[in-house]
Amino acid sequence: MSENIKDILAMEAEEAEEGRRTGKKGGPLHQGMPPRDPAQVYSLRMPVERLGALRRIAGAYGANPTALMRTWVLERLAQEERAQRLDDVHDALERLTAEFHDMEKRTSKSATKTRPRRSGKVAVR
Repeated sequence: MSENIKDILAMEAEEAEEGRRTGKKGGPLHQGMPPRDPAQVYSLRMPVERLGALRRIAGAYGANPTALMRTWVLERLAQEERAQRLDDVHDALERLTAEFHDMEKRTSKSATKTRPRRSGKVAVR
């Protein structure tokens, strides 16, 4: 059986060397963790008298204070981004409404210029 293992190892080594020479690589030999989003560390100063409340609330959520602060900041960023998008939509709607009213005025002015005048008489047959 030891010769069988030697043969297998020799074959694996040969395949690995061939892959190194040709640039062809096999699949991963282990299952790695998926890459995380890059992050940067920021320092946050908290008033000492508020740390107790932060720890108490974090404990109620079953989280550590740092994770809770990070969650709160990310939630607030999402809220601000949604608010900004709503402001952008509101501004666009106001511009479109103004343009619509301008077109409506121009259309009604040009329609009165080209519309034939009616006489007050009704044709009887």
